[in-house]
Amino acid sequence: MAHTIVTVAHRLLDRGIPFCTLLPLTCSPQQVTITEPYVPRSYRLSDHTFTKANFDVAMLACRSVLSSPQGRAALLQGGIVGR
Repeated sequence: MAHTIVTVAHRLLDRGIPFCTLLPLTCSPQQVTITEPYVPRSYRLSDHTFTKANFDVAMLACRSVLSSPQGRAALLQGGIVGR
């Protein structure tokens, strides 16, 4: 008998073996790969005193990044970004 993905899944389930299923997805033409090194958008002097306004701007930038498809992928990947 030839095994298919369905029969393999059933056998794993029958034995209580955890597994994940993945679907092949095509890459979006909007997907970009980062090839350039990171360059900060702004600089602050070492004696800069951070304010609530600085924090609010940082949180807006964070939300903007994490609400993108790449940000969602990073969140799902886990690690420090997921925390």
